[in-house]
Amino acid sequence: MIKHQNKIIAHATTAQQAKELKALTATLKEQASQIQKVSDRLEHLKPTKKDLMISKIISGAACLAELASNPQSFSNCPDLHGGVPGLPQRKSV
Repeated sequence: MIKHQNKIIAHATTAQQAKELKALTATLKEQASQIQKVSDRLEHLKPTKKDLMISKIISGAACLAELASNPQSFSNCPDLHGGVPGLPQRKSV
């Protein structure tokens, strides 16, 4: 009699665990789907070469504008003299 009751309890426990496992699996699949959607959206936000070139042009224009108003600021504009021998290089902070 006790063995039979233990088998019923074990079966019920196994059935409950299987149900919980199924629910957890569904939750994980949903989360994986949501993560993939966010990842796909973020992929489109990576800067392209065009974006990087535009940024460099804007940076250069800002340096030129500063240089026009303050000729002493030349050393603060690495885009204007980066890599040119004999010119001071801006130190990284």
